[in-house]
Amino acid sequence: MSCLLVNEVFWSLQGEGFFTGRPAVFIRLQGCYVGCPYCDTRYAQTIDSTLQYPQSAELFHKKQNTSLYFTIESNWLAEEIAKRSKHKTLAIITGGEPCRQDLTDLTQDLSKRGFYVQIETSGTEAIHCYESTWITLSPKAKPVLPVNWQKANEIKLPVRNTQDIARYEQELSKVPREKISLQPVSCDPQATALCVQVCQERNWRLSLQIHKYIGIL
Repeated sequence: MSCLLVNEVFWSLQGEGFFTGRPAVFIRLQGCYVGCPYCDTRYAQTIDSTLQYPQSAELFHKKQNTSLYFTIESNWLAEEIAKRSKHKTLAIITGGEPCRQDLTDLTQDLSKRGFYVQIETSGTEAIHCYESTWITLSPKAKPVLPVNWQKANEIKLPVRNTQDIARYEQELSKVPREKISLQPVSCDPQATALCVQVCQERNWRLSLQIHKYIGIL
């Protein structure tokens, strides 16, 4: 049974990508070194033993975005989430960079309890998960492992400017267009206009961060 470094767990709606609008439980894991300048979860980046929270039961009572994190057994985590969820819906494993940790046990434990599981990853690490897991690849500042382009169920590319698209032009040309969506970074109006234009030109999808527009987590 594996243990995971977990920053927080909360219930909300998926605000972006293929599952936009679906109720979901979010499991945010600790640890990331990708270093995106626009990251809005920097509190979940650092792994340091002095930041470990001593009692795992407090995980579900965390009220603030802090760098404190918990060491949790995957089976216990899946069982507690199942007990506390109104519905067995979407379970989203995010970060940080979640694939720095082996997610095989957690994705299997959640799936067996009736959840549909999604991983949101930058693709910089090998992806270890249960076979039915939906993989959302969101390429960012560091190179994506080649195998992850083929593993992904969807490609959700954060865009600030044309360079963000050009950086992955070659890889995107090999991906079925229905898998690709562009997401304006931080709801920026200029980035949004660019994404709309490119989506129209290439028949790609537009992904907006609706949780930021409506003011939810």
